[in-house]
Amino acid sequence: MGHCICRHLWKQKPEHKGKLYTGGYFRYSVHINYFGDVLWVLAMALTAWNAWALLVPLWLFCFFAFYNIPMLDKYLAEKYDNDFEHYRKKTKTFISFIF
Repeated sequence: MGHCICRHLWKQKPEHKGKLYTGGYFRYSVHINYFGDVLWVLAMALTAWNAWALLVPLWLFCFFAFYNIPMLDKYLAEKYDNDFEHYRKKTKTFISFIF
């Protein structure tokens, strides 16, 4: 929760208007919030102790990785141009330290 507050406060400052936030947990992954969503859904599926429940986090991962993230990356590249390209080159896309 702390990273959300920091990001929110950072974006409220006038000098940051139109700038890309790359601090907090976003230094580990461009779409760290989606990674968190997949993790909690996976935890719920494991808690259910049902193999079929694992289809939900698998579907969510595929939805984010193959649809939502490419669409959002295109938008961010257009909005932030070189800043986003530099950020994307040095930061994992979805899963910290892996992908």
